[in-house]
Amino acid sequence: MKQIVVAMLLMLVTLAGCQPAERTTSSSFWLKQQGAPADTAVIFMHGVLGGSKETWKSPSGIEGWPDIVLNDPQMIRADVLSVGYRSEPLREASNIEEIAVRTLRSIRDEGVFKN
Repeated sequence: MKQIVVAMLLMLVTLAGCQPAERTTSSSFWLKQQGAPADTAVIFMHGVLGGSKETWKSPSGIEGWPDIVLNDPQMIRADVLSVGYRSEPLREASNIEEIAVRTLRSIRDEGVFKN
Protein backbone atom coordinates (compact mmCIF):
# COMPACT_ATOMS: atom_id res chain seq x y z
CA MET A 1 0.00 0.00 0.00
CA LYS A 2 2.85 2.37 0.84
CA GLN A 3 4.42 1.77 -2.60
CA ILE A 4 1.14 2.64 -4.34
CA VAL A 5 0.82 5.92 -2.43
CA VAL A 6 4.43 6.85 -3.21
CA ALA A 7 3.94 5.98 -6.90
CA MET A 8 0.77 8.10 -7.05
CA LEU A 9 2.52 11.04 -5.39
CA LEU A 10 5.40 10.80 -7.86
CA MET A 11 2.96 10.73 -10.75
CA LEU A 12 1.12 13.82 -9.44
CA VAL A 13 4.38 15.72 -8.93
CA THR A 14 5.47 14.79 -12.45
CA LEU A 15 2.15 15.88 -13.96
CA ALA A 16 2.19 19.12 -11.99
CA GLY A 17 5.51 20.00 -13.60
CA CYS A 18 4.43 19.08 -17.12
CA GLN A 19 3.74 21.99 -19.37
CA PRO A 20 2.99 21.51 -23.06
CA ALA A 21 5.48 23.19 -25.40
CA GLU A 22 2.60 25.23 -26.78
CA ARG A 23 -0.97 25.71 -25.67
CA THR A 24 -3.18 23.08 -27.22
CA THR A 25 -6.22 23.93 -29.29
CA SER A 26 -9.41 22.80 -27.62
CA SER A 27 -11.82 23.77 -30.39
CA SER A 28 -13.13 21.30 -32.93
CA PHE A 29 -13.09 22.10 -36.62
CA TRP A 30 -14.52 20.72 -39.86
CA LEU A 31 -12.75 20.53 -43.19
CA LYS A 32 -15.28 20.29 -46.01
CA GLN A 33 -14.97 18.95 -49.54
CA GLN A 34 -15.88 21.28 -52.39
CA GLY A 35 -18.50 20.14 -54.87
CA ALA A 36 -20.64 17.06 -54.30
CA PRO A 37 -21.94 16.52 -50.78
CA ALA A 38 -19.85 14.17 -48.68
CA ASP A 39 -21.09 10.67 -47.94
CA THR A 40 -18.36 9.97 -45.38
CA ALA A 41 -17.12 11.72 -42.26
CA VAL A 42 -13.61 10.97 -41.02
CA ILE A 43 -13.25 11.94 -37.36
CA PHE A 44 -9.92 12.60 -35.65
CA MET A 45 -9.98 12.64 -31.84
CA HIS A 46 -6.78 13.50 -29.99
CA GLY A 47 -5.67 11.89 -26.74
CA VAL A 48 -4.78 13.23 -23.33
CA LEU A 49 -2.54 16.33 -23.50
CA GLY A 50 -3.19 16.61 -27.24
CA GLY A 51 -5.03 19.16 -29.32
CA SER A 52 -7.33 19.25 -32.34
CA LYS A 53 -4.58 20.74 -34.52
CA GLU A 54 -1.30 20.03 -32.73
CA THR A 55 -1.77 16.25 -32.48
CA TRP A 56 -2.17 15.78 -36.22
CA LYS A 57 0.49 18.20 -37.53
CA SER A 58 3.46 16.84 -39.39
CA PRO A 59 6.89 17.52 -37.82
CA SER A 60 7.51 20.09 -40.56
CA GLY A 61 4.20 21.78 -39.70
CA ILE A 62 3.18 21.93 -43.36
CA GLU A 63 0.22 19.56 -43.46
CA GLY A 64 -1.48 17.34 -40.91
CA TRP A 65 -3.54 14.16 -41.16
CA PRO A 66 -6.90 15.94 -41.53
CA ASP A 67 -5.52 17.89 -44.52
CA ILE A 68 -4.00 14.75 -46.03
CA VAL A 69 -7.35 12.94 -45.88
CA LEU A 70 -9.22 15.94 -47.29
CA ASN A 71 -6.80 16.27 -50.21
CA ASP A 72 -6.55 12.55 -51.01
CA PRO A 73 -8.09 11.97 -54.49
CA GLN A 74 -9.57 8.68 -53.27
CA MET A 75 -11.44 10.50 -50.47
CA ILE A 76 -13.26 13.09 -52.62
CA ARG A 77 -16.59 12.49 -50.88
CA ALA A 78 -15.23 12.65 -47.30
CA ASP A 79 -15.45 15.57 -44.90
CA VAL A 80 -13.12 15.68 -41.90
CA LEU A 81 -13.85 16.58 -38.28
CA SER A 82 -11.02 17.11 -35.83
CA VAL A 83 -12.50 16.99 -32.34
CA GLY A 84 -10.98 19.25 -29.72
CA TYR A 85 -11.46 19.29 -25.97
CA ARG A 86 -9.55 20.50 -22.91
CA SER A 87 -7.18 17.86 -21.60
CA GLU A 88 -4.61 19.69 -19.52
CA PRO A 89 -3.24 17.88 -16.45
CA LEU A 90 -4.42 19.08 -13.05
CA ARG A 91 -6.59 21.78 -14.60
CA GLU A 92 -10.20 21.97 -15.65
CA ALA A 93 -10.69 19.39 -18.36
CA SER A 94 -13.63 17.75 -20.10
CA ASN A 95 -14.75 14.31 -19.04
CA ILE A 96 -15.53 11.59 -21.56
CA GLU A 97 -19.31 12.13 -21.37
CA GLU A 98 -19.00 15.87 -22.08
CA ILE A 99 -16.70 15.16 -25.02
CA ALA A 100 -19.08 12.55 -26.44
CA VAL A 101 -22.14 14.81 -26.12
CA ARG A 102 -20.40 17.79 -27.77
CA THR A 103 -19.02 15.60 -30.57
CA LEU A 104 -22.42 14.04 -31.28
CA ARG A 105 -24.04 17.51 -31.27
CA SER A 106 -21.44 18.78 -33.75
CA ILE A 107 -21.98 15.78 -36.03
CA ARG A 108 -25.77 16.20 -35.90
CA ASP A 109 -25.53 19.96 -36.50
CA GLU A 110 -23.55 19.26 -39.68
CA GLY A 111 -26.32 16.95 -40.92
CA VAL A 112 -24.10 13.89 -41.14
CA PHE A 113 -26.97 11.53 -40.25
CA LYS A 114 -29.39 12.97 -42.84
CA ASN A 115 -28.14 10.75 -45.71
